[in-house]
Amino acid sequence: MGKNHYWAITILALMFALSPHVLAGDGVKGKVIAPKHLGGFTLGESIDSFKERIKSDSRMCIRYHDYLQEVEVYMCPVFKSGLISIANCQEMDKIVRIKLKFQDDSRKFYDTVLKYYKNKFGEPDEWKGDAFGVVLAWKWSFVNDKGENISLIFQHNNQDEDLKMGNVVKLANTTLIENEEKCYNKSKDSNKKKMQKQIKRMENMNLDSPELQEYIIPR
Repeated sequence: MGKNHYWAITILALMFALSPHVLAGDGVKGKVIAPKHLGGFTLGESIDSFKERIKSDSRMCIRYHDYLQEVEVYMCPVFKSGLISIANCQEMDKIVRIKLKFQDDSRKFYDTVLKYYKNKFGEPDEWKGDAFGVVLAWKWSFVNDKGENISLIFQHNNQDEDLKMGNVVKLANTTLIENEEKCYNKSKDSNKKKMQKQIKRMENMNLDSPELQEYIIPR
């Protein structure tokens, strides 16, 4: 076992054993508490609370999912990189998903950490990998004390270039994500109706209308 691998495993073991703020939460699945903390970030908290840990200038809307924004995180202990998803409609700036990539990409590291996850959360609820064993991914599902659905996915991939390579952990409040999508769609429908109403009104105007001239003539 390499020196870096040894220290990464040691740090993770200490994190799980000693810190309730690394992977802990506020809801119960059987006897297991629904997690909300990962890598120093917290689901449901404002991203403003973590300004020193994120690359603020990288913040942008997620393509085809404008109800969420994403921001990159700075490299931190054990984790090489990461993306934090943020609410962009109803719960502005709240963290709804934490996705972090481990520094160690090896299968051995994945298997070791997977044991920690199983010891803490029990057996996974769902297999999310492929049938060929190229992508290994397990999912745990929880409900917190607010009745919100929480998902935890731990993935290993060293072949499929269409997916994130290496070892990745994703913790998400899927209820908040769904609420953001509903909020965005409702707002989009409302704006669309307003625009259609404006278009119809202007189409009925004569060219000598001052309002229409102001709209079409450069000034």
